[in-house]
Amino acid sequence: MAGKVSFVLCLPKLTASPHGSRVPICAVDKHDRVMLVAVGRPDDPSYVADAERMAELMMEMGQSTDWDKSEKQHNRGAYACAHYGWSYGKGQPQPQRLGGERRKMMREFVNQPCTQRIAAFQSASFALWFPKSYAEFRSRNSQLKEKIPTFDGNIKGSVYACCTANCTNTWTYIHRDGMNSAGACCSITSGGKFDPKKGGQLIIWDMKLIFDFPPGSTILLPSVLFRHSNIPVQKGDKRVSFTQYTAGGIHRWLEYGGRTEDEFAAQDPEGFEQMLKERPERWRKVLDMFSTISELKAGVV
Repeated sequence: MAGKVSFVLCLPKLTASPHGSRVPICAVDKHDRVMLVAVGRPDDPSYVADAERMAELMMEMGQSTDWDKSEKQHNRGAYACAHYGWSYGKGQPQPQRLGGERRKMMREFVNQPCTQRIAAFQSASFALWFPKSYAEFRSRNSQLKEKIPTFDGNIKGSVYACCTANCTNTWTYIHRDGMNSAGACCSITSGGKFDPKKGGQLIIWDMKLIFDFPPGSTILLPSVLFRHSNIPVQKGDKRVSFTQYTAGGIHRWLEYGGRTEDEFAAQDPEGFEQMLKERPERWRKVLDMFSTISELKAGVV
């Protein structure tokens, strides 16, 4: 990334924020907390080549795979996607690695050097701009390894537990990602062959901001907090994206002592009752995970 950084305040009307490929842009709230970062990309031709290669792999997967209807039409949009990594929910007794018929394809994809490089850049950007959340993710990963020895992370060099390859012409409906960890950002890298001035922009509806989102660039977004969507690309253009995130359920399972909510309630009624009392104030902890500009300048974690 270049040394220059721009800052924008959340404004009362929809405002365009032209996101260049190499200049980061921060969106801050009225308390100077960094809530979103359009990171850009490293000023390195080899990185650009790796980002382009990763996008090509996703487009190839999109064209060569016989996708189920449920994979092509979902609450985020009408495009094919595949997931890989660790998750928790739907009655599981503990977090586990996702299965399914796309697992082999995705394992090969995430083991590609180009994918690992972009994933590592996303994770490093998360560490730079959201150091408190990143530190908690590292701590939670260590706790998860203690509870589940088979936990081995997801992608080399990344702190995130799961990823998604959005493999066909990707633009999302207005949505929040309610299953992700609340006090943290997911990382999104755009790819493909399209004119970023004529499509693919990321709209953050609650911030009333629109970001240009060129191929190869990355944006860090607390997707569970803010409604967001994309503008479709022009006819004949192609857009894909790669995202990393961690399910909030994994962190809750750890907070409950490595057990389900029902097990927590049955085995530790007093602790469970205290958790319920604290739950209405949980939003304060979530906000505390976002650093201010002053804290970032001072290197405070």
